[in-house]
Amino acid sequence: MKRIIIFTNNPAAAMKYEMTGSVKFTGGPVINVLNAARDAVRKGAELISNPLPGHTRHGLSPYRSVAVSQAESHLDFSSLRRIEDAMAAYKKDVGLKYKAYNDAILADFKTEDIELLDAALRGGE
Repeated sequence: MKRIIIFTNNPAAAMKYEMTGSVKFTGGPVINVLNAARDAVRKGAELISNPLPGHTRHGLSPYRSVAVSQAESHLDFSSLRRIEDAMAAYKKDVGLKYKAYNDAILADFKTEDIELLDAALRGGE
């Protein structure tokens, strides 16, 4: 069985999965999560979850979680292409400024991110 690593800047996702020992909390902006996932893919990991943010524009949601398998065997070009495409889309939208979201909206973004991650981990990406 492959070990799963979750890269996230979502404190709620980090807390939910912290007992698994598979969480790498990046903190900071979404690009930190994408960079960490890309680095893992370059070392042979494969994407389990979609690095795109679901139904939210890249520049609007301040949270992202990406799950990879820690197979570390060969470079999976499909995973690399997907993560680099997500990075390009994020950089294109980076000009969008996060609004001063209230706590309720931030909680919604955290929940949406966890739901997407949960679905991917169940195999329903």
